[in-house]
Amino acid sequence: MANVLVVANDTHGGPPLIEAIRERASRGDVSFVVIAPMTRPQAGYVIYDESVRHHANSQIGSTLGPLRELGISARGEAMDPDPYTATLDAVREFAIDEIIISTHPEQRSGWLRRNLLERVRQSTGLPTTHVVVDLDAVHGAGTTHTLVVANRTAGGEPLFEALRARARPPRTGSPSSCRRTAASAATPTRRTRGSMASCAGFPARGSRRAAGSATPIPTRRS
Repeated sequence: MANVLVVANDTHGGPPLIEAIRERASRGDVSFVVIAPMTRPQAGYVIYDESVRHHANSQIGSTLGPLRELGISARGEAMDPDPYTATLDAVREFAIDEIIISTHPEQRSGWLRRNLLERVRQSTGLPTTHVVVDLDAVHGAGTTHTLVVANRTAGGEPLFEALRARARPPRTGSPSSCRRTAASAATPTRRTRGSMASCAGFPARGSRRAAGSATPIPTRRS
């Protein structure tokens, strides 16, 4: 059985990556090891290792879920923050035969700017497939990502209601309607009122990260 290593970060779960794994699985007896580097955020004074690991595992889970639905055998591991070191560590630890590396398109990929693929190929000598995942194409161009910042108010109904209002287009289609809806939903908590009342001018959408207010902060692009 061939052991195939799948390396990704932000692009985990992208349809092109899942399709590449599915196609490889269709060619013979194979198992997959899916990893993500425990990338530390670029900003923030206090960074908790547990949060960094949790974020990496969440990224991995977005690939493992679709693979399970397809009946593909795979396991996941959060690895070293450096993608090159993480890849080489995984190759040694799991006796890897092939590698699949997924990145953003070239113009947005920090991994490609650091020549990750060529360095991995030269160091391992293993067949290495590059899969590009364009998140704008996957989720739709112009998608707005909303950052939710909260502490003790994170589980409060006013915050959830403000997020639900943020995800719904205003009935009148006017930006002021969005402001009124968000502000009225967040009235009981002073902290949320100030931040949620500023949604005018952004296209309405739901955010897959908004409900879990404790996680992910911006990380280096893969």
